[in-house]
Amino acid sequence: MARWYLGLAAVASLALVQGCAGVIVAGAAGTATMLHDRRPVTTQVEDTKLEFELSSAFSESEGLNKQSRIRVFAVNGTVLLVGQVPSSYLMDEVKRISASQVDSAKLHNELEIREPISLTTRSSDSWLSTKVRSALLADENTEFARLKIITEDGKVFLMGVVTRSEANIATEIVRNVGGVSEVVRVFEFVPEETARQ
Repeated sequence: MARWYLGLAAVASLALVQGCAGVIVAGAAGTATMLHDRRPVTTQVEDTKLEFELSSAFSESEGLNKQSRIRVFAVNGTVLLVGQVPSSYLMDEVKRISASQVDSAKLHNELEIREPISLTTRSSDSWLSTKVRSALLADENTEFARLKIITEDGKVFLMGVVTRSEANIATEIVRNVGGVSEVVRVFEFVPEETARQ
């Protein structure tokens, strides 16, 4: 616990020097996640590797690399894809590449067939993510550190290994953040009794 406070203090100091409140939230999130993630460290490493390998596979496809926006996230081997591809042909390419690396039962393809969102929208999404993280961090009943928060075009995707009560509390908080158009849950649930151990 002492390391978490020290880490938070260091990040807060950096943020004050740089004048950036968003750094406080992001830094606190990173430190807390490392300490409280229910995934074993080896699984966290495997998820990171999976994200990298799938992202690399998409970037090797010229059509996807130049025309699409695809973001890859993994928790416990479950993969979430968010972003935009401009044609059904390219969506089929995404599905083909994904099938070679991820079990279909563990793939959540939330890509939309349309042109990639603008830089202005991406900037707005970044700010919305900061607002969501701040709202979750401020709630005493929320295990903020267990959540992965992804925002794409006003939609907020929530991932993590959580109990149903944790998921419901977090979902309700996020729904009430101004600017959130939809909350999409991609959770893996654990029993309440297991979580308390």
